[in-house]
Amino acid sequence: MLLIGFNNYGDKTVARSSQKARRKARQSITGTLSVSKRGYGFVNTAEGEFFILPSKMNGAMHGDLVEVRQYHERPQQKAKKTNQGLSAAQSQDNRGPLGTIVRVIDRSHQTLVGVLADNDGLLVVSPLDERIPYDVFIDPRLASKPADAGSIVVVRLNAWPSKAHSAVGYIEEVLGASDGLGVDMDIVLRKHGITTVFPAAVLEEAQALLSQPAPVSTSLHRRDLSDIIVFTIDPDDAQDFDDALSLEYIDGKLLLGVHIADVSAYVALESAIETEALQRGTSVYLPNQVVPMLPEELSNDLCSLKPGEGRLCMSVMMVLSPSGSVESVDFFPSIIKSSARLTYDQVDDFLNGEKDTDQGLLIGPEVGQRLKSLDRIARRLKSRRLARGAIDFDSVEANVVLDQDGKAQDVVLRKSTAATSLVEEAMILANEQVAAYMVADEYPMLYRIHEDPAPAAMQKAIDMLYDLHLISQPSVPVNSKETQKVIQSSLARDGHLIVINEILHVMKRARYSPVFLGHYGLASKAYCHFTSPIRRYPDLLVHHLLKMRLSGIKPPAKLVQSLDYIANQSSESETTAEAASREATNIKIAEYLADRVGDVFDVLIVGASNTGIFVRDEQTSAEGLVPKDSLPAKTFYQSEMYGYADEDGDLAFVVGQRIHARLVRADVSQGELDFDLL
Repeated sequence: MLLIGFNNYGDKTVARSSQKARRKARQSITGTLSVSKRGYGFVNTAEGEFFILPSKMNGAMHGDLVEVRQYHERPQQKAKKTNQGLSAAQSQDNRGPLGTIVRVIDRSHQTLVGVLADNDGLLVVSPLDERIPYDVFIDPRLASKPADAGSIVVVRLNAWPSKAHSAVGYIEEVLGASDGLGVDMDIVLRKHGITTVFPAAVLEEAQALLSQPAPVSTSLHRRDLSDIIVFTIDPDDAQDFDDALSLEYIDGKLLLGVHIADVSAYVALESAIETEALQRGTSVYLPNQVVPMLPEELSNDLCSLKPGEGRLCMSVMMVLSPSGSVESVDFFPSIIKSSARLTYDQVDDFLNGEKDTDQGLLIGPEVGQRLKSLDRIARRLKSRRLARGAIDFDSVEANVVLDQDGKAQDVVLRKSTAATSLVEEAMILANEQVAAYMVADEYPMLYRIHEDPAPAAMQKAIDMLYDLHLISQPSVPVNSKETQKVIQSSLARDGHLIVINEILHVMKRARYSPVFLGHYGLASKAYCHFTSPIRRYPDLLVHHLLKMRLSGIKPPAKLVQSLDYIANQSSESETTAEAASREATNIKIAEYLADRVGDVFDVLIVGASNTGIFVRDEQTSAEGLVPKDSLPAKTFYQSEMYGYADEDGDLAFVVGQRIHARLVRADVSQGELDFDLL
């Protein structure tokens, strides 16, 4: 039965006495609801993680801040719970206590993206996000934009779903047909609530900055470094350049300079641009598209370290010993003039001994000499990091190549190279030095932290890898240095990718915090994000805080009190941006492989569940599912074997095994692939 409450545009609440309401509030705790595509959810709270059945959502949506209370099952309910979209593994006791959502405190979705349907004159929008199972009914009395059935639309909610009525709203924007040019990326952005248009006040401020002279610091002297050789190294398609390097020899010592665009000189705290940057948190990178954190007047012009043009920077100058240790460091505002805009490919070609790059650009002797020295320094710095326990996952990134119409033409895997390592090591070192300077006096700061993995989760991963013969020792690493040894020990084994995936899976997410709690992955004594203020808000704020510290002044009390909020906001923005980027990449990979439906692939089994086995094509990094129904008869999911096997274990499909599978479905709209066995 459809419950459509056109007469109520807010959540319906049940009247109750204030005493009863207070009692319920005391019994409940709060957290953010995370819903899986299969319908069940989790709420992370200060009291631990609660498991939410679909029937206990009570109208809450993925991402909502909710009030949750522990829910105690009756015996007959326990018998039914595996029929509510749960696998056997997910119905085990380790899934956390059952919870029920009492109420929604803050809605994360004001709009939804979906497909418009016309049911005998009743317009309904079905969300494309599978984590939101509620249809939205279009109120004919509200001013909706006209759209044809089958169109992809953005609907603004006026009433959210509850036990009493369905979700209601109106059509705010029509994106077009599902197969329209560029609609796929528009859908991804709208689904994740990513804003592409800047407010008028932000654009006005940005335009005004273009016509003003370069700002002059009143508290710190800005040093002129325009006479030294400085250069940028970025991907071929980069539009903004926010970091540059220099290297000089002084009295037999190396002076390594990391020069970062001084965005804080233009973007004042509490300005319209800064406020918008905080809300965005980060630039978002999709295939062949960037949604910038800052207006282009800053990101691609005023703050971009273009060659031959004077630019304001914050510089970190480090005197290094021959072994790569930092003997002294200096931080200050500067003016630099980039000598060259180099690409990773150009630098790799040069370091590999090629004199000409693909673009025909000769790297001069002055820059070339410095590149060779920086390459040697980067190797030493990396060796020092690994020796202290930093973890090197040697990850691979899929880059989808698009044609002029935005259609996927190829998938190129990007791996770490000498050029990328050269830049990465310099940036990590600069970030560490800034953080160490700030933490020394306990100055208010925004750090980048990475907490230790949960011992029980690590134990489970190690047991699995040992049982699968992917590692030789069953001992659980007690620190990051031992974790690195586990990864290194698997390098010569065929299942090295599985080892990396499982270790990554048990790692906690790195996040931002006003208190430094360690960085497990980097094994850093102190770490922050300082080197990318054009594309990350935390870096911009760190620039402001560093300048205050250098000037000997205290930051505003209001800012200090906001650091917890800023840390959470920045961490959430990063998670959203990564999810959007990952979804967009999967869509384009599925689009690329759609023409290869029917082809046979050599794939690696990377996971298994009651749904089937999950496989990965290492040539494109594409991952897909071999559904349970496509597996041979009389094979069953056996969690202790990490895969499917028959009763005797003679026929088995387990994690780490390589098989041949035929691609049978490429769902471009969802970025999903299905395979079957030959």
